[in-house]
Parts: sequence; structure tokens; C-alpha cells
Amino acid sequence: MKKLLTLLTLLTLAITTAWAGEKTITISRNDVDWESANTVYSITKGGVELVMSGGMNNPNFLLMKQQTTITIKSHNFNIKRIVFHCLDNFTNGNLDPFYWGPTTLHIQKNQTHNEIAGTLTYNYGGSSYDALWVSTKSSTPGNYPDGLPAGYELMFYNEGKPVRFASIDITVEQEVGDMYELVTSTSEINTTDTYMLVGRNSSATTIGKALSVNPTGTTATDN
Repeated sequence: MKKLLTLLTLLTLAITTAWAGEKTITISRNDVDWESANTVYSITKGGVELVMSGGMNNPNFLLMKQQTTITIKSHNFNIKRIVFHCLDNFTNGNLDPFYWGPTTLHIQKNQTHNEIAGTLTYNYGGSSYDALWVSTKSSTPGNYPDGLPAGYELMFYNEGKPVRFASIDITVEQEVGDMYELVTSTSEINTTDTYMLVGRNSSATTIGKALSVNPTGTTATDN
């Protein structure tokens, strides 16, 4: 089994590992995988897709232009919580500043569910710069105690001035079955997870046979 682990550490780009429970994905302007088309910016990270309809014209922070939307969804995971870390905290009663803060963010109905999903609150953690969305609320419809289901779109819109974000934290939870995530560092390998060594064709992305491995050396299965 030590030989298998050595092979795992050498071929980290071809390894996936299962995880269960909650995980938080942080999206910022510094992520290198942003795509833009006709002023619409989008990114997919950690199984979550985020689309900013107004586009961003500043390289230093996430910029949501006035009266535009942010759409967040995951095809594989339930979305439990979202924290918006804003750079400003001005309210819509103050017309002097160029940017407003989190209190000018609101949840919008969309195509995949015809209600306002979850609850958006402000002053999260005692900070007037942060807003928190959670999937639960006191009444239905729009109440998702297990998280907004995979595939559902969650949309937010703002008011008459732009809003800047240092980052957006999206907490997801595995919905059903085993989901696998790419391991990119040997520091991520531990004895509590199950790993799968996946063979790929050198000239294509087609996945061949997979070898399931537990670092404790108890089992190894050729699939």
C-alpha cells in the first residue's frame, strides 16, 4: 500500500477524493478563471457557478454595477449559506458616496423556483459591511432546510448604486451519493478519506479505469 500512496503523491492531478458535509468556496476578483462576454462575467469554482450580469471594470474587487444581478447555482451541491463581504456600508439613504453597501442587496425571483428563496440579513457577525443569505426561513414557500437544491438558481439584485465585494463565501453541502473532488496537493491526503486513482488517455480527457484506495491500507478495488 505504501507503493500506492507513492503513486498517488506523484500523480496528484489524476486523483479525486470523496468528502461529506459542508464546504465553503470563496470567490474573489483575484480568481484567474473568470470569463467575460458582452460585459457578463462568470466563474465556476468548487462546483459552484457565479454570474455577474453587469460585468466588472475594476481588477481589484468584485464590482456589481447598479441595478444588475448576481446568479449563483450548483449542479452537484445544495447551497446552504452565502456571505457577501462588502467594501462599503453606505445605505440607500446616503446619495453622496459612489458605492452603496450590503443593505441594498435583495433576493430576486427567478426561473427555476417561483418564490423568494431563503432569507437575506444584514450586519452579519456584527459587521455592517457583511450580508448573510441562508436557505431557511420561518414560512414556506422558499424555505429549504437542507439547502437550496442542486440545479436551482439563486439571484440577487441591487439598487441605484454599485456594490463592491472583497469576496463572496458560498457554503454548500453534498446532496446525495459520493461526490469526488480533485486533489492538487499531497497535504490534502489523510487517513480518513477514500481516494480514487483515475487513468486518463494522454491525448484526451477520457477517463479509463479507476482504482479505489484507502490510505490506511485496508482496501483497494479495481473498477
